[in-house]
Amino acid sequence: MPPFQQQWNRGQTMLFFFFIMYLMMSSPPEDAGFPPLKERREILNALNDELRTSREMILQDYSSGYGNLTGFKLSYDDAKSGKNASSWPFPDKSGLKFTEDEKFSILPNDVSSLAKQIWNTEESVVGAHEFKDSSKKHHDGVYWYNITGSVRGEFTQAEDRFTEISMPLPHHFKKYAEYRDSNNQIDLGDPTQDSSSEQKAAELELPIGKDGNITYSSGLVKMEILNRNETSKSKDSTYVNLNLYLNNKKQNDDHTINLIGVYHQSTGNLVGVTRSAKFAGIYALPQLNLEDGCFYNQTQELLNVTTNLKQDVEFGRVEELLDESQKCEFITYMHFESTDLTQEDMKRIDTELSTPLGRPKKATPTLNITGGLVYSPDCGLLLNITPSGGSRKEVHYNELRNSIILAIGLFLIQVALFIRQMNSTNTPSTLSRIAFWTVAIINLVDGSLCMSALLCSMIFKSIYIQFAVLAFLAFICSSIYEMRYMIQIYLSQMNERTITWRTALQGTPIEERQEQNQQNQQNQEQGLPAPVTTPTPTAAPEDEQSVSASLYTRSFFGAVVFLFFLLNVLLWPRAQRTFFEYSICIIFNSYWIPQIYRNVIRGSRKSFTWEFIIGTSIVRLVPIIFISMFENPFHHRKDTRLVWLLTTLLAVQLIMLYLQELLGPRFFLPEKYLPKTYDYHPVLTTSDLESGYLDDEERNIVNHKCKVDCTICMQQFEVPIIDNSMASNNDGSADEGSSSSPLLASVNIIARRNYMVTPCKHIFHTECLENWMKYKLQCPVCRNTLPPL
Repeated sequence: MPPFQQQWNRGQTMLFFFFIMYLMMSSPPEDAGFPPLKERREILNALNDELRTSREMILQDYSSGYGNLTGFKLSYDDAKSGKNASSWPFPDKSGLKFTEDEKFSILPNDVSSLAKQIWNTEESVVGAHEFKDSSKKHHDGVYWYNITGSVRGEFTQAEDRFTEISMPLPHHFKKYAEYRDSNNQIDLGDPTQDSSSEQKAAELELPIGKDGNITYSSGLVKMEILNRNETSKSKDSTYVNLNLYLNNKKQNDDHTINLIGVYHQSTGNLVGVTRSAKFAGIYALPQLNLEDGCFYNQTQELLNVTTNLKQDVEFGRVEELLDESQKCEFITYMHFESTDLTQEDMKRIDTELSTPLGRPKKATPTLNITGGLVYSPDCGLLLNITPSGGSRKEVHYNELRNSIILAIGLFLIQVALFIRQMNSTNTPSTLSRIAFWTVAIINLVDGSLCMSALLCSMIFKSIYIQFAVLAFLAFICSSIYEMRYMIQIYLSQMNERTITWRTALQGTPIEERQEQNQQNQQNQEQGLPAPVTTPTPTAAPEDEQSVSASLYTRSFFGAVVFLFFLLNVLLWPRAQRTFFEYSICIIFNSYWIPQIYRNVIRGSRKSFTWEFIIGTSIVRLVPIIFISMFENPFHHRKDTRLVWLLTTLLAVQLIMLYLQELLGPRFFLPEKYLPKTYDYHPVLTTSDLESGYLDDEERNIVNHKCKVDCTICMQQFEVPIIDNSMASNNDGSADEGSSSSPLLASVNIIARRNYMVTPCKHIFHTECLENWMKYKLQCPVCRNTLPPL
């Protein structure tokens, strides 16, 4: 390619690259997809008015009830009676005080009674007159002060559904809903009309699997809790964010619920609600404490400070609230089990976890939930959370940090193994025995781990250093040592790319050359043209720089593509994810199979050092055993079958490598299925000498021996020669242990091992040629390519 054309192609490539980057970095205006400015101001003003009214409702007395909070105008009894929220306030409730009863409350009596049982699990907290026989505390210690962490467990759904409470959108969302409807973004119907969730789903043509509308009877739940703040007036109540991740047992129908709640440290109880355009649950948290008293007052004080931190909202918040209104609304009650620790011990643990300085403390207990419920007023479903367990966030990160340190140690061992292996195979002959794809499979795994650790270092900021060190070591191992080793192997085996595996096994047999020469001589004597042969295709010569660039590019993009594929696999259902896990583990732990195959093709007994083989196998099996057999911070299921399967697979490969070294690389294959490899120790006959093995002056045969000069060491040695008649009587292939020809048997057993004959008919000392072939697979005399030993 001409230089100017090469420069033009590079210029086109760079221009295309910058164009793609411009498209990726270009972002639409901030107000793209929003209504005109005037309408946005009207919506924001109306929403801010609603928020100010809702904040004022927080400070009302318990007897005042929910007031006109969005989503709370209808009680459960009103929904059963078929009342409409547009008729609020209702005359029949005028002057009546609010009590925790379905006549006034959004909670059915069955739900509120169950919530009280959950809160009174360890001691009487609410409705003491209803639970006089409440059980005592499970432990003698205090409750958790900080419940930031994650808990995993299961849930069951109540058989009977409750009456759905209608929750229409407020009037000030009408214009924005119509605007989004006209742009085909969402169809929320007429916000001024009441409709049940089923009617709205039919009108809006929403899918049956509405987010949060659980249709299965039981499933898995993961709870992530974050303690936000507390005030001096709220005493022992803290503001929390609670995220619930619900899924069925097959893990193919997941739902995410984001709640805001209040946690009472003195009792271990938590109440949480969702927030959307049709449900202002956060402002009803004081009433949802199930009765008037200290918890009602503490929640009031806490929310009065929290909700007033930001007076006004931006229009992006309107978008979020409207999106959340497509989901089911939820109210949850939970109880966190008490500990065996004193107040001083618990404070010491919290202090050390928040600011670790190595201060002495007792062991951090597990974060347990004795029970809980999740109730949806507009979807009419009730979920019961069974006793569940988890850990504090800091404890989980410490476990994750220890696991990363273990991985760092394994990578250090792997790097040391590769350094020692590369030092032991530093010649072309030894490199030609190594299977390229064995190292390539190992490199793909390590490169993917490098990319994964780099991604995790950006996600888990508190353990950034550990993930960064792991990514660095994985990069060193995969991109420097393993990649360098792959380049050396590729270059040493480059001559094999243009020949078939059968030719690689055979080398250039002398008999075929003789037959071809005889045929050519006969054709010349008869005046016939030489036979037309198909030229062997020759690949363009590759230098180390081009090979390195090619392998580095393939390795990098292979690791990136595989990482994105793995991230997509995490979203698959459990059955498909398990099948993929088994498949990919079997493939990635079959890295010795290419070496077994190459031993067969090359006829080599030895390849990698046994230190490298056993060490690499153990280093790569330890993480799988840890993740699949023991409790770990990755929350992988216990799967002993996978461990036994991979252990057996690796054991079979190691046994095959050992037997290949002990019995021969092809001991398990019949000879008739394999071409014969080239024999460097043939039996020489007098006819061989006449066909070009030796010059005329060197053909002095005395006592069946002939003196030959070794061109490597420049010394003479004797080569045994047998008569043609003796060779023909034994067909040139007498058994080495046969007694029919003692002379031939002795030649086969003893003398043949002292010399080596190349396919190009040059004879050398065995020791001399073997040492030569460690560095070059070329004949020392004519530079012809030699088949490997």
